[in-house]
Amino acid sequence: MKIAVVGAGVAGSTLCFLLGRYGYRVDIYDITDRYTKPCGEVFPTKTMDIISKSKLPRPELVGRINSFQFYIDRGSRIELVKSFYSKKTVWYSINKSAWIDSLREECYMLQTKPIGNPSKLYNNGYSLVIDARGPFSSIGTKIVVWRAYVKPFIDSAIFVFKNKMLGFIWAFPHGDVMNIGGGFVGINDPKKYTVSVLEKILGELNMSIRDEKYSIITVSPKIELLRNRVVNVGEAAGLIMSLGGEGIRPAVLSAISLYDSLEEALPVVDRGGSFEEAFWSYARSLGSLIREVKTHNTLYRLASLWGGKFIEKLLRRMSSSFIEEWLEGNLSSVVKSLKLFFK
Repeated sequence: MKIAVVGAGVAGSTLCFLLGRYGYRVDIYDITDRYTKPCGEVFPTKTMDIISKSKLPRPELVGRINSFQFYIDRGSRIELVKSFYSKKTVWYSINKSAWIDSLREECYMLQTKPIGNPSKLYNNGYSLVIDARGPFSSIGTKIVVWRAYVKPFIDSAIFVFKNKMLGFIWAFPHGDVMNIGGGFVGINDPKKYTVSVLEKILGELNMSIRDEKYSIITVSPKIELLRNRVVNVGEAAGLIMSLGGEGIRPAVLSAISLYDSLEEALPVVDRGGSFEEAFWSYARSLGSLIREVKTHNTLYRLASLWGGKFIEKLLRRMSSSFIEEWLEGNLSSVVKSLKLFFK
């Protein structure tokens, strides 16, 4: 039996590694032989426990984050409007590229060529095709993001919001440097604005900027686990958090869920059975994650309707309980979220 995975990012490489360990031939397709997609490279601490439990290689840990600062850009000045500190580590900062490349090395075959329509791979003799192309195949609003590393360093995670635009700027501790970036709805090149804002907080950046990259992310995504017989996983399935663009944890969780569902089904398929039961098992196992994505979508739409100026009022009113649940990935209900927000 041959299985094709299209996209060798977090979800695709995780799934390929797990299925390969189970003994099935998995061909993985990507446009590059090394992982390059930029992001903040952070996830909640519980994600590391999930990775370890699934016996995946652990990513290199380059930072522990328990302090967060939320700023508003008023145009004339940048104002700190909310701070949050936890006695425990809330986020881990990781070497994401090295981790994904280590997973890729365990795949049966990595083919570096673009695949426009994954369903056509069924014509090549594959029994199952999985789409893990992230924002390049998901349905939703696309935001261009820019990311780089800079030398100025502080040990807090920074978010900067602009009171007239939807989106944000980030600066996260990453070893002895900061991972910085930003993206806003309707802005095709966020670099200049991101650098100018962060220089008011971190100091001069231009001389130390390195390894800068652009990409896109999806906000307010449509959740679609199956399309044209192709099973979707990670951001390709719409599993990304609109409040903050968190994608690593949903990608890992959905890949592991699909693997667990296939682990029981593949021997049955080998004997002439169908993948249908495996797919419904996969869909059921994602229930809590899908609820969290939908909660983020609803809160994002509310912010869109209220307008950018309202974001400042929201930031000032956020309770510590809401911030903690958001950062830890526990916003699984709109009602619960609003109660925590005004607590």
